[in-house]
Amino acid sequence: MIFLLLTTVDTQHQLREFRCQIDQLEVGFDLLSGIVAQGEKLLSARIIDEGQSLKLPLEAFDGTPFLKAIQELESEWQAILSEFPPATLSNRSERKQWISQQVRRYEVKMITLQLTLDRLKEIRQRARDMAPAASGSSSVITHYSALIDRYEGQLIKAQLLYELALKRMNTR
Repeated sequence: MIFLLLTTVDTQHQLREFRCQIDQLEVGFDLLSGIVAQGEKLLSARIIDEGQSLKLPLEAFDGTPFLKAIQELESEWQAILSEFPPATLSNRSERKQWISQQVRRYEVKMITLQLTLDRLKEIRQRARDMAPAASGSSSVITHYSALIDRYEGQLIKAQLLYELALKRMNTR
């Protein structure tokens, strides 16, 4: 289990200290961005996981949420992977229309993946810039690098599936 400890100054200039338990780093990061979005100022943020403490670079949290986008992207990707052409598509026109819809889904998927990758790379760079010598900052950077690698792999798959669907559409 991961613990998030943070200190803020709220909009009424009162010092607030919080501690919560999170299941995923992304949830904690989204929470921190949400606090900033509400106009509060982060003074400190620390993650404790398996006895290890990691001070987070506060400048990386600018109030822009990204957890929902990552979850939506993952859910859309899973839905696309689980889709097969319906057996009821008996004529050529129906199959071509279904393939055309798949092509459009892959186009949207590739755009969404690229936007998410751009955002993750931006956040990772901010973390690098803000805490180059901070103890434990490498685990946050490593986490973002792993996410980036995963989404780059998904983008490559989406591009291949897109090209395959285009080929199917043009040969039918």
